[in-house]
Amino acid sequence: MRSIFPLFVFFCILKLNVSCQETFTLIPLGSAGGYYDHELTAYILLDNAAGTGVLLDGGSLFPGLEAAAEKGNIPCKNTGESIHAFYTQHIPAVLISHPHMDHIAGFAVFSADDTKKWILGSNFTLEALRTHIFNWVIWPDMTDQGDGLCLGKYHLQPLPFDSVFPIPETNMNVEAFPLSHGNGGYSSTAFLISKGTEYFLYLGDTGADRLEGCNFLDAIWQRCGPLIKNGALKAIVIECSYPKVQPENMLFGHLNSTLLLEELEKLAGYTDAENLTTALQEVTLLINHIKPVKGNYQSIKKIIENEINQTRLSLRVRFPEQGKAYSF
Repeated sequence: MRSIFPLFVFFCILKLNVSCQETFTLIPLGSAGGYYDHELTAYILLDNAAGTGVLLDGGSLFPGLEAAAEKGNIPCKNTGESIHAFYTQHIPAVLISHPHMDHIAGFAVFSADDTKKWILGSNFTLEALRTHIFNWVIWPDMTDQGDGLCLGKYHLQPLPFDSVFPIPETNMNVEAFPLSHGNGGYSSTAFLISKGTEYFLYLGDTGADRLEGCNFLDAIWQRCGPLIKNGALKAIVIECSYPKVQPENMLFGHLNSTLLLEELEKLAGYTDAENLTTALQEVTLLINHIKPVKGNYQSIKKIIENEINQTRLSLRVRFPEQGKAYSF
C-alpha cells in the first residue's frame, strides 16, 4: 500500500507553497516537441489531497524528475533512489496520448526499473505500444497481455471515448477525446481529468480541425466551454509547435500560433460568446510541444509568445519550465 500522508504534508506545508484548496499540481518533466531528448513531452499531474498522481505522456522521465527534485518540487534530495521511490510509489497510472517516440521514449526505457502500473490510452495507442515497442524486438514485453512471454508490469487499459472512466488507484476520473494528428487522420488523444468538480485538460499532439477535416477539437471546446464559464476547468495544456511563419502544408498535424488562436477563439465562443475577449481569462493555458530549430528553443518560444500576445483574447499563458510546480 502506498504511503500518501507524508507526500500530502509535503505538498501542503513544506515545499510547494500550495494552498490545500488547490486541487491539482502539474510538474512538467519535459515540454519540447523535439531535439532535446532530455526534455520531451511528459507531465506529472498530482492530486494534492490524495498524494497520488498520473504521468501524462512520457517522452522524458528521469531528467525531469531530477529537475523537479532539484527545484524542491518533489520530496527528494539528491539521490536517484528517492526520485525512483517517488515515481514508483505515488504514480500508479500513465496516460499516453499517442505512440510517437517523443511521447513514450523515457517511459519505455524506465519501464525496466518501474513497478506495476496501469497504462491508459486509446485502443490505437495501446495496440501500437504492445505491437511495436513491448515486443522483445524493440524492448521487453512489460505488459500483461499478448503472445509469448509477458513480464506483467503494465496493465493496458483501453479508454472509451466521450465517457467518464475512473483512473485506477487514484481519486481522479478521465474522459478521453479523439484528436487528429495529420498523416490522413493519425490518431491522438485529449484527456479531461477531474477530481470532484475540478477539471484539467491535457491535449496530445493535434492539428487544427480546419486542416484535419474533422470536428474533434470543436467537440472538446463544446464540452469544456461551460466548465470554464463556471470556473471548474482550471488549466489546459495544448500544443503550439511552430510560429505562424510555418506554412499550413508543412505542419504535419500540429498547430502554429495562428491556428492555435483560431481554435482558442472557438473555445471562447463556447465559453461566453457575449464576452468573447474575456471568456478565457480565468483558465491557465500552458503551451506545449514547441519544436526547436537547431536547438534554438528560447528564440522560437519568444516568437510564439509574442504572436500569441497579439490576440484580442485576454489569456493567462504559461510556458512550462522543466521541474517547476504549477498549482490550480
